[in-house]
Amino acid sequence: MAAFGRVLLRSRQNLCLRWSSSTVEAARPAAATPDITESMQEQKSRRKSRRFISPEFIIPRGMRADFPTKNHVERMDMLRRRAVIDIPEFYVGSILSVLTSDPYAPGSFQQFVGICIKRGGYGLGATFTLRNVINGQGIEICYELYNPTINQVQVLKLQKSVDPHMVYLRDALPEYSTIDFNLAPVQHNPEDPVPVLDVSLLFALCTVTFVP
Repeated sequence: MAAFGRVLLRSRQNLCLRWSSSTVEAARPAAATPDITESMQEQKSRRKSRRFISPEFIIPRGMRADFPTKNHVERMDMLRRRAVIDIPEFYVGSILSVLTSDPYAPGSFQQFVGICIKRGGYGLGATFTLRNVINGQGIEICYELYNPTINQVQVLKLQKSVDPHMVYLRDALPEYSTIDFNLAPVQHNPEDPVPVLDVSLLFALCTVTFVP
């Protein structure tokens, strides 16, 4: 009887050891394969770049929990609008051509070419401002990115500034804001990095003569 008890106890110990080892093996995370690691890194890089390509989709921190229904409806409207018109990738410093329909003259369109000096807002209230100097007069137009009167947004030259805005061009020499309306589009390879605007623009204010 004692021998039978020792055999039963030994079998229970072996069973417990087998169960614990199998549990540890099951709980141990599987090693990530190189393919999975590369795909995760690509997804992270895409999400990071998307923040700068379409910043209007990023909701300010204080507004995320205040109006969830409003934010959801606006995003759906933004996606529907993007299905109708192509909104290309552009940054502050890019040269754009915007074609809008005239609400007071049906069938007619207005075109404006300029350098993007500012982007602001979020959601359907996202805006971008173009600046150009025409006949010695500085002209700026602030467009609503999802305005239904916009028929076309074309990037003539894709580039970006190191600054979040370029409103200092208002005080710079006119040559830094003068853009030819007949400027031919400059092709950009999507696989190449976006060129950074010439840093000489950052020192444009140094050459301005102020009138006392």
